[in-house]
Order: sequence, then structure tokens, then C-alpha cells
Amino acid sequence: GDFLAEVQQVLPHIAPDRLVAHVGWLAAHEERQSKKRQLLEKWRALRAAGTAGLRSVSATAGTAGAAGTASPEDAEAERRQNDQRRKREEEQRAERRQQAAEWRRLHSEQKSAQEEEERSERQAAEERQLQERRRQNDLKRQQVELFRQSRAAREAAYRESAQRAALAAARGPSLEDRRRI
Repeated sequence: GDFLAEVQQVLPHIAPDRLVAHVGWLAAHEERQSKKRQLLEKWRALRAAGTAGLRSVSATAGTAGAAGTASPEDAEAERRQNDQRRKREEEQRAERRQQAAEWRRLHSEQKSAQEEEERSERQAAEERQLQERRRQNDLKRQQVELFRQSRAAREAAYRESAQRAALAAARGPSLEDRRRI
């Protein structure tokens, strides 16, 4: 959300995961503070109601009340303002929690997508390597086959030449060879 993006810009040296964790802690802390304020206001209201009852008894007895006491209308207005403030604070905390959860979800999706892309790239690289090895093996087989054919041709030529020489030796000298001798 906007809040986390703004905090990341202001505090780029802090890891985003730590910021999200802190936002969660801050929301819980603000919730505790709000509860504390509510309890304190309730206690003050109870205390004021107790002393107001005493004041009204003393006022009917003819003694003057303390100056600056709040009227019931003022107390009600203050209570409504406090309720509205608490409601706004709770809404802000809820929004921050929601933004943090959204950031975690997006971060998780991005991380998953990145891991998937890396896995896909590794598979493609492995496939290319496998194809290259197959191509190299095919080339080696072809070279071996060419070598065998060449060797077989040389051996056949050698055998043929050896057979001619053996035939020639068995026949004896040719007519031409005899004339020269």
C-alpha cells in the first residue's frame, strides 16, 4: 500500500520484511494504547459520577459546588469525540494491517513468480546442455563411423595389394620380366 511504499522510501536501509513486522507490532501497540485510554476514560467517568453525586448532595445542603465541573452535556460531547477518535484510530490501524497483509501477499507472489522464472530458465539451460551433448555424441559417432569406413577401405586395399603380390609371386616372373633378365 501507500503507507508501506512511503516508509520504504524514507527508510530504504531497512529490509521490507522488518518494516512489515514493525507495522504489525505498531498496530498491536496502538490497539493496546487505545484500550488503555478507554479504560482510563471509563475510570474517570466513574470517579466523576461518584464525586458529582457527592457534589449534588452538598449543593442541596447549601454548600457551593466546585468551580469548573463539567455538565452532563459536555461529558456526553467529550465521550462522543473520544468514541469518534478511537473509531478513526482503529480504522487507520485496520488499514495499515490490511496494507501490510497485501504487501506480504504481493511480495510472496513476486517471489514465487521469480522462483518459477528461475526454475524455467534452469530447465531451459539444462535442456540446451542436453541437446548440445547429444549433438556432440552424434558427431563423435559419425567420426568413429567415418574412421571405421576409412580403415576398412585401407585394409581392403592392403589385402587386395597383398593378394596381387602373392599371385604375382606364385606365377613367377612375367614375360616382360623374363626378357629383361
